[in-house]
Amino acid sequence: GMFTIGRLCTPVASKWKAEEYLHHFRAVAKLENTWFEFVGCPKDIEPVVKEACQGRASFFPVAFSSRGHLRNWDVMLYTSSQTETFGRTVREAQRCGCVRVVSNHSGLDELVSGGYGFTTGSPEESVSHVKSALGNADLKARCKEYGDLHGSLTNWAYKFCAELGIAP
Repeated sequence: GMFTIGRLCTPVASKWKAEEYLHHFRAVAKLENTWFEFVGCPKDIEPVVKEACQGRASFFPVAFSSRGHLRNWDVMLYTSSQTETFGRTVREAQRCGCVRVVSNHSGLDELVSGGYGFTTGSPEESVSHVKSALGNADLKARCKEYGDLHGSLTNWAYKFCAELGIAP
């Protein structure tokens, strides 16, 4: 079957610097049976991104409902030099059972520690990690379980109440 690799990102130029992601997409696009979906890609760079993905790409605008695409993705590939203190979209992808392959710096690496995704510093590492994730239902299930435990509102409320010493 076809495996979907996605990226959900704010549609601003600083989040879409070609030198930070295009070479990763080009390398991963060499894998057979891959399709790419992008949420928030600025319109003016869509043609370049689509070319890097060998034409196998769909583009969607940023909207609250666009987060539903995360459920269809096998892998979220997010490479950027931006310092992310947390990475909400990465956590959201995790809760959907999407395996994350993210830049190996800032707060993003904390979200994939312990075998719940991968950090990457090169296109070669991205390809290796995507290969490890594709078709790995156990890894997807572990990512979802970890995401639910650490990122669900229900669990957050429970921890918050516990800190305050009150019943949830």
